[in-house]
Amino acid sequence: MKTKLWLLLVLFALLSCDDDVKITNQRVFFEVHYFNEAWGYTNYGVLIDSLGQVSSFNLPSGSDWNYPDSLGNISRVDMNKNFALCDSVVHNISNDSLQHYVNMIDNAARGKVSEPAYVMADAGIRQYLAYVYDAKSDSYKQIVLYQWGDVMIENNAPAAAVLTEWLARMSQFWKYAYIQPAE
Repeated sequence: MKTKLWLLLVLFALLSCDDDVKITNQRVFFEVHYFNEAWGYTNYGVLIDSLGQVSSFNLPSGSDWNYPDSLGNISRVDMNKNFALCDSVVHNISNDSLQHYVNMIDNAARGKVSEPAYVMADAGIRQYLAYVYDAKSDSYKQIVLYQWGDVMIENNAPAAAVLTEWLARMSQFWKYAYIQPAE
C-alpha cells in the first residue's frame, strides 16, 4: 500500500510540473515610470509584483528612488526600497494573466534595443520596463521594452511590443489619479 501511495505521489508531482516561469521567483516583474521636470516635478508610475498587484507610486521631489546602473542592473535591496515607496494597490492581475506576460520577458530580453533618439523637448520620459532576477548576483536586470518622450528607445522584439501594449492598458488603472486635477 505504501509503495502505491508513493508512486501515486511521484506521478502527481511529475504531471504537475511545467516549463512556465514560476512567478514567485522574484518580487517585481514590470514597471511603468513617467518622469518630467519641464513644468514642475512629476515622477509617478507602477510596479507589478509576483502576486499580480499593480502598486502605484507618486514621488515628491527629492525622493530616494533607486535607478539601475549603467548596465541596467539594480540590487534586490534597492528594488525592495523602490517597492516600499508604492503607496497603494490600484489593480490586481490574475495569476494566469500575469504568468502569460511573465513568460514573454525572456523573448523581449533577446530583442535589439535602439540607440536613444532625442526627439522631443519638455515631454518627459515614460518607460515600459520588465525585470529578470538573477539569484547569483542578487540583482535585477532591467529590460527596456519601450521608452517614449524626450528620448525615444525601442526594443525590436515582438514580445516587447506585446508587453508594452499590455502595460499601457494596465495604466488605465492609475494614470488619472496623478494627472487629473482634484475636483
